Amino acid sequence: MMKKSLVAFGFVSIILLAGCGKNTDLNTTQENTGGLASGTSVINDTLTFKAEYEALNDNEHPHMNVPEKLNIHILSFDQTQAMLNSGSGILFFWFPSCPWCRNLLPELFAAMEKSNVKDLYYFNPKELRDQKELVDGQIVVKKETSPEYQWILDKLDKILPAYEGLNNPTIKRLYVPAVLVIKEGKILNHHFDTLPEQKDPQIPLTTEQKIKLQTIFQDAMSPLTNTSCAIPAEWETPKYSC
Repeated sequence: MMKKSLVAFGFVSIILLAGCGKNTDLNTTQENTGGLASGTSVINDTLTFKAEYEALNDNEHPHMNVPEKLNIHILSFDQTQAMLNSGSGILFFWFPSCPWCRNLLPELFAAMEKSNVKDLYYFNPKELRDQKELVDGQIVVKKETSPEYQWILDKLDKILPAYEGLNNPTIKRLYVPAVLVIKEGKILNHHFDTLPEQKDPQIPLTTEQKIKLQTIFQDAMSPLTNTSCAIPAEWETPKYSC
């Protein structure tokens, strides 16, 4: 996973707002997400996701709880492809054992609840990703790139960071956690990792850091929910409101 790097949201203002309004919940059509089913299948996806993540609540992984009231859609590659081509909503790339993901996820859930966003679209890229390393100045491929993963790399090339340790900025990698806010196939905002001030995922975020991360996500969602939030500039009082 990516060592502490943060891709900042370009839309985040330096002005601290007193608050923000709420709009109706985000509804993404089945056509925009590759024909996703609704009803029972969504409930099953949510419960599957909940079981998968909460099964790792032990001493080796940060603990987290998944609220059942959310609609979590577990996507196939084809559905992920459709989402990136023409869909609308929040798409995230994670896998359950990722400690940074487990720190980030509760704050994304909290931000969604505050913004009245119900649907979250999830794709696990772990098995698709390639593996490369630098040996004596030469890049050695330990695992070949799958066609599906290469498609994702090409699609997200402009926002993805370089593959660490290869000394080649043109070779990209999809690190997790990665959160994308998409509207009609356009990536409006994206966020990688948690916060730069969190150096160790085994040390929980502070209350202030949680609020800051929630505010970042609320602001990321604002083009979809017609709301606006902000975090203060470095010289301002560290309070966050949304």
